[in-house]
Amino acid sequence: MILELEEKMWRAAQARDKAAFLELVDVNAGMVCGGHGAQGRNMRK
Repeated sequence: MILELEEKMWRAAQARDKAAFLELVDVNAGMVCGGHGAQGRNMRK
């Protein structure tokens, strides 16, 4: 389930589909990518 949601999030980001991305990324989400962290409220901008 988590991997499926992550794949959907990355597909939405790659397609620059903001609406789909915002449905998948909660404002309280946390993400670590390449050793750098980001909070959901910043990813949603």
